[in-house]
Amino acid sequence: MTEAIKEKKRVFDFINNLHQIAEREGWVFRYDPETDEASVTTPKLPEDSRIRYINDELALYFSNNKIQGLFIEYFSHNFIEHQPEGFEDLKTLVKQPSHDGLVEVAWAKVEKIAPDFEDAIRLAMVKDIPVQS
Repeated sequence: MTEAIKEKKRVFDFINNLHQIAEREGWVFRYDPETDEASVTTPKLPEDSRIRYINDELALYFSNNKIQGLFIEYFSHNFIEHQPEGFEDLKTLVKQPSHDGLVEVAWAKVEKIAPDFEDAIRLAMVKDIPVQS
């Protein structure tokens, strides 16, 4: 297996196990209404974290070659707007910033109010892969 294939497999494995990773490591969902960016990351990203885009709207945070989180660009004005039903409560949630302007929510609460969130991320990752009919 080539290094490129191993890297892509690692990214897919991460996305397919996002629930378990986020729960085990106590990750949080953050939304910045000013920039319309969202992330699901470790509570505090390491200082050496770097962002690597998967596609136009999704990226991953890496530190020491370990995935530390997920980044979603244009969250409410693109990502959520293109989702089917079931995201209404998440849309409401991101409209309630905290004292520092960011919305921060425990991963368990995000899963409860938007159980299809992980599936939407998976679909966004593979949406540009052609499928023969």
